[in-house]
Amino acid sequence: MKLVIGCLITIHLAFSVSCVDKEKVQQTKLQKIENHIDDLNMIDKQNSLHNFIAIDKNGDIIKKVKAEWSGNSTSTNHLGVLSLDTEATSITLSAKGFITTTFNGVTELSKIFELAPSQEQSRLLEVQGNTSGFGKLKRDKRFDFSIVLPAFTRSSLVNFDVSNVLSAESDQIKVPTKTVSMPTNITLPKQSEKYIFFTIKFNKPQYKLFVPKADNYTLFASHGSFPMKDIMDAVKKGQSMYSMLNKFSFKQGGLRKSFIPDDISGQDLVVNQIQYNSSLTFRVPQIQSDQVIIGASFMNKEGQLLPTDLKSFKSEDEHQLKINSENINNSYILSILKEDDLKATSPQFKQVSMSIQAHENINTLPIFLGLVNKPQIENKNITVGEPITPKGLNSHSVTIYLSEIEKITYDDVESEKRTVIHKVINPGWANSFDISQVSYEKKANRTYRWEVIFMAAPETLNINLDYYNYKINQLESVTHTSANSVDL
Repeated sequence: MKLVIGCLITIHLAFSVSCVDKEKVQQTKLQKIENHIDDLNMIDKQNSLHNFIAIDKNGDIIKKVKAEWSGNSTSTNHLGVLSLDTEATSITLSAKGFITTTFNGVTELSKIFELAPSQEQSRLLEVQGNTSGFGKLKRDKRFDFSIVLPAFTRSSLVNFDVSNVLSAESDQIKVPTKTVSMPTNITLPKQSEKYIFFTIKFNKPQYKLFVPKADNYTLFASHGSFPMKDIMDAVKKGQSMYSMLNKFSFKQGGLRKSFIPDDISGQDLVVNQIQYNSSLTFRVPQIQSDQVIIGASFMNKEGQLLPTDLKSFKSEDEHQLKINSENINNSYILSILKEDDLKATSPQFKQVSMSIQAHENINTLPIFLGLVNKPQIENKNITVGEPITPKGLNSHSVTIYLSEIEKITYDDVESEKRTVIHKVINPGWANSFDISQVSYEKKANRTYRWEVIFMAAPETLNINLDYYNYKINQLESVTHTSANSVDL
């Protein structure tokens, strides 16, 4: 009988790791996981070990995984199953092509652990194309542009980093008296405007952006304009583009779905497919005079969240955020509370508190977790004070990232490339975390950053305390985060 069961499990698990079209993957991920659970329950009947598996984002089993816990280690068997013969409350899983991850708060009921794709590779994949569809542009003392980005998901909003909106690489654009750097994911259609005694001409339809790995992507181009004089004055003063957010006017956008296998060109986008013909009124609460809130609107199109507007808010400000009228009831606003340094050449986004509001809650003032101090690293431990939690929120979890940072400088403007090399997931909150299982090789001319993110969810959700409950998309439950980091 055991032989028959073993054969059935082998056939079932082997089928589970086969390649599937992405659209089908998204529809069947939960079903795949439920099948994996059934298989693991059958294995449990044959032994008294803690049997579990690691899966990728599609729900497929990762076949070759190493597990480490309390000085012990083991590897997957031929089915991709890991079996522990001793109790483990913290397990570190590593596999080629995936971010090494430490899972805390493990119990014998924890059967499914998901690993994120690795960012450690020799290079990012380069995506190029042209943008069109701007229409006939008249001289109106405003310059038109588009910004091209991969679309977001509800889960990825939790880790949204506004500093990554603009590409780390730049193109050189000539303006009167100097050459300035323009992020490569910004395009400028053919146009000309007068500035003082000069006629400024732009014609940069090409964009270039970078993605971490071969995969299916939804690329999105958003068309906006900005007042020429204000931008030119900001450039002269050495101010960042973030200081000009409220001068930008976004109008329309366009998208395309592409499989990116490697460096690729010809990924052209037409920017007039989706009109921003409506708006959301967004008001922020009272904040300190040295703080600022950045608010971004997103429309949901087939599960892909597309950014349609971006504004900065001071205390009790109110602005209209553009949105498409057909998607207004399926939209989100993400707001970020931080120090007001937007006029600096390179604003910092390390200490931030973030709120995600669905459309039904947009008329309510956003609330924020308190800002947290820099983490302290000592004796293989990270310590950081928990954020103040406003009424209506419950602590959810803490995620810790160890990243390798490469500094990139163009035209005296500094940006950075961030590569996550280790991740720690901790269900619930704490103020001290063991990182003794984390090891890495330091490279010359690189900085290493520890980032701690406290996550919270509405108390009305009554989330199951088993963080590794596979039926719950934990990141989609999170509505608030507070983060800070320290560089070593």
